[in-house]
Amino acid sequence: MYFEIAPQAWKKNILHKLKIAVLYEMRFYQDTLYSIDTYEHFVRNNKDVSEGIKKAGLRFTNAIINLIKAKTNSAVNELNLKKIIDENKNSHFGFWIKEKVQELL
Repeated sequence: MYFEIAPQAWKKNILHKLKIAVLYEMRFYQDTLYSIDTYEHFVRNNKDVSEGIKKAGLRFTNAIINLIKAKTNSAVNELNLKKIIDENKNSHFGFWIKEKVQELL
């Protein structure tokens, strides 16, 4: 199935995302990027994570990377930020990503 995931892998998936969100909120952007790298290795290399979860996870990390870029650079691409909201609206952290994007607009 497209979004199947083993219970243990599901917990790790959510915990990785939560850690990334907390580090971003604390403005530890370098640590956030390191955690994103760790998470991306987890979703790409874990056999218990389905293709759908991998794609959703990579959309999440792409959103956070773009938020960091927008936060640390003065030039903010509004269209790109709105696209981030659309791509993540049905994810576990979609509400949070929407809130972070709206803070930048």
